[in-house]
Amino acid sequence: MLIEPSKLIDMIDELCFLEDCDVLYALQGSNAFPSYSFMINDQPGKSIFNTGAIHQNYLSYSFFRNLSLPLMVAGNQRAAKLPNGQIMTVHGTIELPLQLSEWQGKERFCVLEMDTDFDMILGLPWHKKNRPHVH
Repeated sequence: MLIEPSKLIDMIDELCFLEDCDVLYALQGSNAFPSYSFMINDQPGKSIFNTGAIHQNYLSYSFFRNLSLPLMVAGNQRAAKLPNGQIMTVHGTIELPLQLSEWQGKERFCVLEMDTDFDMILGLPWHKKNRPHVH
């Protein structure tokens, strides 16, 4: 059976998203990761580094709403049911200017509902691109 390349890419994207959902679920209520302060458009927030989020960087929808900006890809909205029964809604993606200590740059984020004490997860894509040295 042959699969069209575009369908294969969609299937891989969905599998990576589901893998990240497992990571996001495990983070809920966890204080196991140190948090770091960041700024986006003069709005302060708390982030964590987690290379287990292999697919994307994530931004909480509650933090995003305070920015009063439109999503780049609003049509990409979907939901995943977590093991605890909670529904995690993905609202879309956005590219934003990010300041993290002395580092500044533009990053792409998946905006989703996160029930956490932090606002942002910098995942494997950010780490591969920037190779941070955490002190």
